[in-house]
Amino acid sequence: MSCMNAASLDEARCDADAVGAERGDPTESSVVYREPPLGALDRLAVASRAAARVASEQGPALEAAARLLSAAARAGGCVWITGPGAHEHRRRLHASGYRALVWTDEVRLPGPLGPSDVLLAAVSRDAPGWLVEAQRRRAMLIVLGGPGRIEHDAAEASLRVPCYDERTLELTHAFIVLALSAEPEGPGST
Repeated sequence: MSCMNAASLDEARCDADAVGAERGDPTESSVVYREPPLGALDRLAVASRAAARVASEQGPALEAAARLLSAAARAGGCVWITGPGAHEHRRRLHASGYRALVWTDEVRLPGPLGPSDVLLAAVSRDAPGWLVEAQRRRAMLIVLGGPGRIEHDAAEASLRVPCYDERTLELTHAFIVLALSAEPEGPGST
């Protein structure tokens, strides 16, 4: 499959998603897909298009995520990261000067999570049940979600990523975290 075909397949998925949204359920589609596995070039093409779509359609949420990270850095807080790709996200944020730690427990929140900290949750399916607990603790919350609807009213910044392939979704999340860690208002800026 060429990159052009991957892009067309992604557009078809997005169109089917829109059809589902018109019926009231963005996760439901009237089209059944039998997809061949994506190669590296196809995955890169689809992930970059998905990241561009997030930037275009969800700009305010992306800006809110950047503000939350900047506020945590100014307050001396920590970015707690959970979900697929958490170790890579931590490396990117740490290299940009953020205090960042990986939290692997999917059942409980980190004990020391406080009001000056940010919880960055990368999820591909259902949101973890502890999102409400994070709000109770007044933690700043960023959710990088997948294509389905995620119930996360507690999130200050919630981004829905239109990728259906798990590895492509992780790559798209990595693009978003890379962009967020490169923000000019990050901890290394003056």
